[in-house]
Amino acid sequence: MARARTVRRLAPDRRRRWLIVLGVLLVVRAALPEIVRRVARSQLTQRLQTRVEIGDVDLALYRGGVALEDVAVYSPTPETPDEGPLVAWKRFAVELRYLPLLWKTAQLRRIDLEAPRIVLDRLPQFR
Repeated sequence: MARARTVRRLAPDRRRRWLIVLGVLLVVRAALPEIVRRVARSQLTQRLQTRVEIGDVDLALYRGGVALEDVAVYSPTPETPDEGPLVAWKRFAVELRYLPLLWKTAQLRRIDLEAPRIVLDRLPQFR
């Protein structure tokens, strides 16, 4: 009889632990897109040596997808302070397959690029 009482007392503790784990996972999942956006923006700005803006990041972890929205890459030496971006797009999405990652292979399932914009200037000798 004493054993049954012990099991009943442990059950709420287990539920509480599972609720805490679930809460932590939800907080991490909610904060992850903002972390990915900041890291991607800083890495791209550093590598391209120019200003890069990323509007939003959508993560689809169960499908292996990442989408960058409202991305703009600006000129390293802008002629005017209000100069627009050199390269921009509305949405860039990539889905990748998980299983080939076990063999250190990145295999893409799908790539979407919506509303790309590229600013081209003619060289002075070709005007």
